[in-house]
Amino acid sequence: MKTKSAAVKPVKCDVCSFPVDVGEEFSMSQAVETIRVRTGYTLRELAELNRMEHRTLKSWSDGSRKPNGPVRTEFITRSLDPTNPPSLKRQRDMRMLHGLTWDRSKRRWALRFTVDRGDKLCGLRIKANIKLIEMEKAVQVRQAVLDILRQLKLTIRPRIQKRNNQSQ
Repeated sequence: MKTKSAAVKPVKCDVCSFPVDVGEEFSMSQAVETIRVRTGYTLRELAELNRMEHRTLKSWSDGSRKPNGPVRTEFITRSLDPTNPPSLKRQRDMRMLHGLTWDRSKRRWALRFTVDRGDKLCGLRIKANIKLIEMEKAVQVRQAVLDILRQLKLTIRPRIQKRNNQSQ
């Protein structure tokens, strides 16, 4: 029978449904799967976020290996940190559905759009930084910004990034 380490305190998590403790009340494979469902990360993204090898996380998720208490607690705490960037799938969905892009350097959402200038071919390109990490609130701010611009009778269209796809 294993004893709990006195140095590591249990962590209460608002995001996940399991207790984060150094005891054996939950399996690590359940913890990894719950984190992946809640955050939308793939195993590779989750491993990169925690600065660990993909194979290590894979062995935790299939139950062949178990991390010790402090490593487990640190992994769960770091994975569920609200300041983490959204998963690539969620970034892609936000870009496609709402026109919001994730600014990696500023760690927040950005809205890029073009305001037409009448007869000219090129409009005024605008990038508005939204100082929020939460996706739902960023979508609400985006909608408010676009509503204000429409009330000013400005013609707005999404800004499309031109990418140079050079295939060899």
